[in-house]
Amino acid sequence: MPNFVRELTRTLQAGTAPRLDIRSLNGKVKVTGEDRGDVLVRATVSGRAEFEADLDRLVAAFEDGIRADGDRVLVHEPDEDRGSVFGAFRGGFRFHRRLAIDIEVLAPRGCSLSLHHVNGPVDLREIGGDVGVQMVNGRFEVVDAGGDIDFRHVNGHGLLRNVAGAIDMHYTNGHLEIERASGNINLHLVNGRVDITEVGGSLSVKGVSGAYSYRGPVRGDISMANAHGRITLDLPSDSRFKLDARSLLGAVTSELDVREAGGGRSSGDAPQVSLRSETGRIELRQLRQAEPVGG
Repeated sequence: MPNFVRELTRTLQAGTAPRLDIRSLNGKVKVTGEDRGDVLVRATVSGRAEFEADLDRLVAAFEDGIRADGDRVLVHEPDEDRGSVFGAFRGGFRFHRRLAIDIEVLAPRGCSLSLHHVNGPVDLREIGGDVGVQMVNGRFEVVDAGGDIDFRHVNGHGLLRNVAGAIDMHYTNGHLEIERASGNINLHLVNGRVDITEVGGSLSVKGVSGAYSYRGPVRGDISMANAHGRITLDLPSDSRFKLDARSLLGAVTSELDVREAGGGRSSGDAPQVSLRSETGRIELRQLRQAEPVGG
């Protein structure tokens, strides 16, 4: 069966704040906000096909799934029940027929995004509206996001940098990095490492296993609970907060000046820092002045 590559481009009109809805399987997805008044969709279809006519029908069916409906822009791969051609590719994994569709979307900065994706990297940049993502298997990056982030991810490394809104995330198997988030963060983790730098609101991290770290000032309540793994906080020496740190089997250490409740100056309305681990070590370390926060 010969290899094939087909490319297509569509330009759609959906206003200055379009709602992007992308559904994809196998391939790269990249969405970028720009100073523009339309939505440009580029796609590259590649893989193996037995008949050229099958490929032509597949590309035509995919192109039908790229359309504007008011302020909504849909980029949908064909469903299995839309025809035997794409169904053959979907079911063809057991016959080693591989199909990949790489999708790139250039949209106005005021856009929002709903993405469902399986197998492949995701790159989202300068999206001004809210972002909702459900994905399995693949690295992702979300950079310079203006709205709230609602993310469900399984298997892969992830990075969120410069997020203006709140982050709500369920994350399984991988390494998650968050750098500079202005809003509240709520994370539920299973089997993974998380490194967080500079949060403007509150931070809640709950998980089963893995190393958790936070680096930066304490601007809101911090809660980290980890059954099996280390918890590390690198904080400025003049940080002021109420601390409750406990580990069942691990040590709790601090480089910061910690006072017993009721001693010294009153904590008043200082943020609450609550740290829990069953088997891991808990460390509070002093953030060195020479260390830039946020990079």
